[in-house]
Amino acid sequence: MKRILCSTLSLCLLFTVAISLCACSGETPQDTEGVMIATKDEAGNPIGYERRYHNDNGDITRLDVYDNDQVYDHFVLYEYDDSNRLAKETTYRADGIGEFYYTYEYYDGGQISKKG
Repeated sequence: MKRILCSTLSLCLLFTVAISLCACSGETPQDTEGVMIATKDEAGNPIGYERRYHNDNGDITRLDVYDNDQVYDHFVLYEYDDSNRLAKETTYRADGIGEFYYTYEYYDGGQISKKG
């Protein structure tokens, strides 16, 4: 019985250390590519889950959104211009039908001049 308890405690300690190392490692977007992540509101309350996908520059290209029960709700596609700035953001229902989109234009300095 003591052996089982010691083994279990050792595994728990190892798991805790591994999680701590990951949390402090400065993960890049590619480290979480497609991983379901819990989302919270400003007060820290759980509001659902999401999966993110990125291009080679680390920019998000797709966001899959799930509710608190992990039921697929909708997704958002992001497109970028030749200067790697967000050019278009389109939201689709879970069935793939587009709901709405935003396009972005920029001043020469890189600030958004128009969102529509």
